[in-house]
Amino acid sequence: MSKMTRADTSASERETRESHSREEPWKPPMLLDAPEAPEGFKYRWVRIRIHGDDDPGNVSKRLADGYEFVKPEEVKGYKGPTIDHGRFAGICGINDVALMKVPMSIVKARHKYFKEISDRQIDSVNAQLLANQNPHMPIHVDRRSKVHVGSREPDFQD
Repeated sequence: MSKMTRADTSASERETRESHSREEPWKPPMLLDAPEAPEGFKYRWVRIRIHGDDDPGNVSKRLADGYEFVKPEEVKGYKGPTIDHGRFAGICGINDVALMKVPMSIVKARHKYFKEISDRQIDSVNAQLLANQNPHMPIHVDRRSKVHVGSREPDFQD
């Protein structure tokens, strides 16, 4: 018996073997993977029902925030589920959620608004904390964090 070397195999056999060995692992489908939104918009799944009852408060709030329902014909190549009954019939949706779109300008403005609120709250807490500190035990506010990737041996000091 002779040993078969890599040089003995044909190029097509190597390509076939290599393509089979690099297949992506199977993973279950995600029901709420939103399709890619058109430029200038962001898609978001929004709750339209809760426990089988309509949720008009949440829908009204989203509509007031500038969201619009997405119809299947608006999404290029959409083959996902649509709602086929009730007042939400004909829009992209599954179970108790519907696909809505919102302009990126609103997304950015909303993000900026809530970041400013958060920053003011943090500044207020820090000011109150520093005002009440004891001079013998000063408080140092350090907002830096470190992220370590990979395994590291613990460094125990005896």
